[in-house]
Amino acid sequence: MKYSVIGFAKCGTVSLQKYLNNKGHDATKNEWPIYWTKEKQDDFLKDRKPIVITRDRTAALWSFYQYFGYDKLKLPYEDFFTLRIRANNFLNLSLMEIYNYEKWIKPEHEVVKYEEIIRDPEFPHENKTVNKTEIPYQFKDAVLRMYR
Repeated sequence: MKYSVIGFAKCGTVSLQKYLNNKGHDATKNEWPIYWTKEKQDDFLKDRKPIVITRDRTAALWSFYQYFGYDKLKLPYEDFFTLRIRANNFLNLSLMEIYNYEKWIKPEHEVVKYEEIIRDPEFPHENKTVNKTEIPYQFKDAVLRMYR
């Protein structure tokens, strides 16, 4: 089977691609098509089946916060959540918009949940966030408030 792993940063896209390739599938990875229109996605995917991996929003956002160094900048959580990511790949979206899974996932996407697939001992853990700390309860509360 030919797959294209599309999804969200720090949700396991690199690991899922490796996992599928290790299982004998032909898998490519490009996170950014998740934010594209269906027509643009279809043109990009061609004969590949889209597969999306999601992760608990709080864990994904905390990993993003630490992986990209926002914790080192001492950027307050509230400012982090509303920060517009100006890199072309993120289309100038805020983190809350980026991780709004319900908005981006289309009915034709197969969806895998990170928390479920990591139970498979063959699932690799690639692209780890180095020195990741435990998620503070204030951060968890802030994420829950943002997605109500």
